[in-house]
Amino acid sequence: MSELAPAPIVSHRAPPNNADAERSALGSVLLKPSCFDEVATSLTADDFFLPVHREIFDAMFTIDKRRQAIDIISLGDELKTRGALARVEGGPAYLINLANSVPTAENVAQYVRIVKEKATLRRLIGACAEIQSRAFGEFGDYEEFLDQAESLVFEVAQQNRKESYAVVGDHMTEVLENIEARAAERKDVNGVPTGFKKFDALSAGLQPENLIIVAARPGVGKTSWVVNVCVNAALHHNVPVLIFSLEMSKYELMERMLASEARIDQSRIRRGFIEYADWKNKIYPAGGRLAAAPIMIDDSAAPSILDVRAKARRFRGDLRHFPPPKPDANGRIPRQLGLIVIDYLQLCRGSSKKDDNREREIAEISRGLKSLAKDLKIPVIACSQLNRGLEKREDKRPQMSDLRESGAIEQDADMICFIHREEVFNPDDTENRGKAELIVAKHRNGATGTVPMTFIREFTKFENYADENEAPFE
Repeated sequence: MSELAPAPIVSHRAPPNNADAERSALGSVLLKPSCFDEVATSLTADDFFLPVHREIFDAMFTIDKRRQAIDIISLGDELKTRGALARVEGGPAYLINLANSVPTAENVAQYVRIVKEKATLRRLIGACAEIQSRAFGEFGDYEEFLDQAESLVFEVAQQNRKESYAVVGDHMTEVLENIEARAAERKDVNGVPTGFKKFDALSAGLQPENLIIVAARPGVGKTSWVVNVCVNAALHHNVPVLIFSLEMSKYELMERMLASEARIDQSRIRRGFIEYADWKNKIYPAGGRLAAAPIMIDDSAAPSILDVRAKARRFRGDLRHFPPPKPDANGRIPRQLGLIVIDYLQLCRGSSKKDDNREREIAEISRGLKSLAKDLKIPVIACSQLNRGLEKREDKRPQMSDLRESGAIEQDADMICFIHREEVFNPDDTENRGKAELIVAKHRNGATGTVPMTFIREFTKFENYADENEAPFE
């Protein structure tokens, strides 16, 4: 089914609009040409309801692109060149009235906001009309229709105007500004910090729009590692986190978080063997810290990739966790960090219930998660199982070929990490007890290597490797 497109608004009532705000926004530019940057940053020609105002804004945009001053003379000349001045009722007099109708350009931000809000409402009405029209007719697969309908409304609400292609010249300034911002900050970690210093040194943190696969055999610790990452990010850096826990209940997962944060043997918590001092000094303080952290858990059983995408979009659109960012001292809009975790990928379902080809279904899920990361502009971690074949090898360290239904996963992932603990396969090997390796086997935008870590089994907790003389990564 093709992507839904907003339908024309059909109603006996006039669509939401504010002609005065449109005139004031354009008039502010004629009164104070430097205002155009603020207007053009927030609005496009399609945001104006009146056709004459679309013509005028488009002409202003062309003049500004030529790096010429926008005034009544240059604007009138541009409209005349286009043959559009005749379509402006009153001709040059209309432009003069635009400038004279605004007492001051100081309120331009308010005029722009009103114009944008009315345009968004019109698009929302159009989207709802399209959804209504499809719902009364033949819309194909039910779940796919719901996903596309919600996606359409979400994109309108987020004013996420996507283009099929981007002209490099139009976006190079933004790229250079991003590099400038990083150069000014000189931060070793500009993504979501994991709390594991050597891994963060290798990756610069979990990067927005990236799909990160964390894979291991059962019992090695992939859930423990991603939970540690979530707690570190939320607790110490206030990064909002959404965990889809497909294997464990939310209560089991929270107990694991509590044991790790309080540093209490999880088996004691499970059996209730807890001393008063532990309650007072460890469990209650850790519980308070976790309760205040922006961590959300969804433990729905076997959700489809459409369910995951829908819930993730609601999470990303929640203003409690992602309030509108404010410009910094240099006027730059800071990047908003967030994190989504799926534990684990093979427990997801594809959108089609009839498809009995598991590899094709995993490919759909993998592509859906990568698309989700790009759409929401935050990293997505997906845990994955490994094939049993590695247990038959002498060297039990995972390889790319060990990924279960690996073709699409390997292709879609920006980063693939394997967790290896030798003590799981050789329990009598006391030399490797408590040692773990995070093997970065694929890193689309950086280095690969092996990061040594420490695993404290009773706390189900990974920590930075104790030997600080180790190389940052091998």
